[in-house]
Amino acid sequence: MKINDRWGQVCVLAGALLLLGAGAAFAQLQSGNLYGKVSDEAGAALPGVTVTLDTGEAPRVQVTNAQGEFRFLGLAPATYGLKAERQGYSPVDDEHIVISVGHNTNIELTMAKGLEEVVSVSGESPLLDPKQDHPGAIVSFNELQKIPTARDPWTVLEGTPGVLVDRVNVGGNQSGQQSAYTGPGSFGAQ
Repeated sequence: MKINDRWGQVCVLAGALLLLGAGAAFAQLQSGNLYGKVSDEAGAALPGVTVTLDTGEAPRVQVTNAQGEFRFLGLAPATYGLKAERQGYSPVDDEHIVISVGHNTNIELTMAKGLEEVVSVSGESPLLDPKQDHPGAIVSFNELQKIPTARDPWTVLEGTPGVLVDRVNVGGNQSGQQSAYTGPGSFGAQ
């Protein structure tokens, strides 16, 4: 009889350890979930809504299903921003979505019909800008004084739109050395 009593005690002890271990494993959960539904002003589900969750890193994007539902699973506990967009509706922003560890956060968004404006532009734009009749750049004396490197003419070339220089003069380490450069419509040997 003592053997059976001992065996029963071992089984009860093993069961208690399993229960404690399951509780500890459940406590290891480090994320929460976000479930949501998007509807229009009449309460009808809106499928095809692009829902963007701002995670602070790369945004996560979902599109609502036929029932207007979306979900983001495995989110770290934090406060997130959410934006819902669909053509023909005004976008909805919610910057205070709080996700807690081990909890499902449920939200409902209502989108209002947006006004679509059609802008008609008539007239022709000129092919050439009559005010800009010369290529290059004009650098004033005040701009030259503000250049943060030594008074090096090659530094001025680096800042000219469309000009490519073969080296970068960081802190004057290349000052006094002639750079090779090319500009629009020219070759390196010109």
